[in-house]
Amino acid sequence: MWDAVGCPIRCLDEFDVFMDAVNRRISMQMLIQTAKSAKNTQHILISPNDLGSLSWGPEVRCIRMEDPGRSQGTLGFGV
Repeated sequence: MWDAVGCPIRCLDEFDVFMDAVNRRISMQMLIQTAKSAKNTQHILISPNDLGSLSWGPEVRCIRMEDPGRSQGTLGFGV
């Protein structure tokens, strides 16, 4: 579908949430190979899972955000 649309930015959000570790690794390798072969496009892959075990290559930039704070406090609304 990406090739038919021809958009220069391709984004997948939480595409690997329901995959096990083996399928996640295989799909990530396939996506990285596809991204490397697609000229003039930028790929953005967003995942909540740890991807530190993969080897990226020099043309891939991985940004890891901090985990969100999970406080169980109350909201500051006036009662």
